[in-house]
Amino acid sequence: MDVNDCRRRSIVDTGLETMTGGRIKRVASLLGRGSFCLTYGDGVADIDIRELIEFHKQPFRRTRFWKPMDTLRDKRELETLWASGSPPWKRW
Repeated sequence: MDVNDCRRRSIVDTGLETMTGGRIKRVASLLGRGSFCLTYGDGVADIDIRELIEFHKQPFRRTRFWKPMDTLRDKRELETLWASGSPPWKRW
């Protein structure tokens, strides 16, 4: 995989009520026929994209940090980790 392939990004407003499948269908013309990655902006993670792609090609256990922020509890847990001064996703 060429590193430049990972650098193309698009932010698309697909509507507030559109579900995941509908969102993908609405951007199908942007995706082409190759592989693509899709995420929402409501979570934080330390993800190696190449490792993630390999994960989907051949299953293995996650070794890096990942936590969704889907609930108020998730938000509070992530805020606590951030306030600790060394959240596991921070790489700077």
